[in-house]
Amino acid sequence: MTKILKKVQLNTEQNTSQSADPTKGTQTNPYTQVEMTQLQEEGTWNGGYVEGMGYIVPVTNFILPTIYIYGDIREHIIYVARQYLGINNRENSDLINSWLQAVGCSYPDPWCAAFVSAVFNEADANGANSAAVYAWAIWGHQTTDPKPGDIAIYTWSHVGIITNVSGNMITVIAGNSQKEDDPFNRYVTEKTLSVSNFSSFRSDH
Repeated sequence: MTKILKKVQLNTEQNTSQSADPTKGTQTNPYTQVEMTQLQEEGTWNGGYVEGMGYIVPVTNFILPTIYIYGDIREHIIYVARQYLGINNRENSDLINSWLQAVGCSYPDPWCAAFVSAVFNEADANGANSAAVYAWAIWGHQTTDPKPGDIAIYTWSHVGIITNVSGNMITVIAGNSQKEDDPFNRYVTEKTLSVSNFSSFRSDH
């Protein structure tokens, strides 16, 4: 199993600076990468478009000291995916659009596959890099023994990242997913479903 040394960040309080420019960070007036780095170092990065990088997610008003944990790429994929739980159409359309644009599409196209691609890219993992579920359905190789960090292809046009396997129950993080308490919006969710809801599982490990 491929091993990586990844960074994990812990929250500690920090004072908020007022140096972030509220007029910047749009697609037509993006930050430079130097400006983004300066704001992140100050702890005042509120998210926005950056030249050559697309939309970069905001951080909280905390300094994030770094510790190191030795782990594998599957764990890192899941770690990255969980940072986006709760992201949704209504509140985070710029971020979702950046995921779609990175794979040649645009909001409001379906974005479950674009989300998986964005997570794999951020985790420095080899993914399908596509907004098409079909691309993930032929990525890697099919497995009948899915593991956390592998890909689940649903019996409908949907794809997600497996986070847990327990008998015939599979837990998956997926984008563009419905929540029962907000049926007209779409979220990044983590749900546990019976294996009968999936047509195949894919892995490159």
